[in-house]
Amino acid sequence: TVSPPASIRYDYRMRTRSHRKDLKIGLALGSGGARGAAHTGVLNVFDREGIPISVVSGSSIGALVGAAYAVGLPVEQVEREWLVTDAHRLFRSFLPTFPRAGLSSGSELRKILTDVLGDARIEDLPIPYAAVACDIDTGDTVVLREGPLVDAVRASTAIPGIFHPVRRGDRLLIDGGLVDPVPVRTCRDLGADFVIAVDIAPRPVPTTQRGRNVWDRIGDQLREGLTHQTWIPNSLTELLESLFRERPERPLPGLYSILNQS
Repeated sequence: TVSPPASIRYDYRMRTRSHRKDLKIGLALGSGGARGAAHTGVLNVFDREGIPISVVSGSSIGALVGAAYAVGLPVEQVEREWLVTDAHRLFRSFLPTFPRAGLSSGSELRKILTDVLGDARIEDLPIPYAAVACDIDTGDTVVLREGPLVDAVRASTAIPGIFHPVRRGDRLLIDGGLVDPVPVRTCRDLGADFVIAVDIAPRPVPTTQRGRNVWDRIGDQLREGLTHQTWIPNSLTELLESLFRERPERPLPGLYSILNQS
């Protein structure tokens, strides 16, 4: 469990004591793969300290954990059952297959998310929530603030080359960590007066890299993930590494194309 230094807890209480009921505190949960379990540690601290969270935004694994919190799922359940048990179930499910746009169609992920989140819609959640995704064609940031919660989480966690892109209208959406790893601005747009950002990435994105096109960022994310994403089985890691040595002719949304465009 993560505990903030005593000085931070004291400063927060002194600054908010007089207007704590009126202050809207927002939580921006960042991308970071298996390190997403750290988000539950932060949530546990907030619950223990009695710090109310008014709005939640999330990117990639942060969108998943944030959705569970916004829908009212106990933090302990997310940590104990979902991020541990179902992660292994999920990745075992797609290893034998090799679909066109990714190693997994996302159907198993949809089942897991539906088991946990039900048929909740974002606009009906007790806590305002938004998930961030990336438009695979333009590289634009897409903020999902309405519609089925499961679909929003699927889009924000659609790791390119591993999960199929998620269609929303005329757009194909992939992992939000490509364009907005820690969605602070989105959290403010939801109405937060004070934003607590949780960055669990292994290292920050260099400023000079942020303007690069979406294909460069996809390649960077995958190469970085092969080193840091410990939840990806070794056999899958070897497969993804081998794909970088091939240059296919098939256009989007083929798996090879997603992995090799630059």
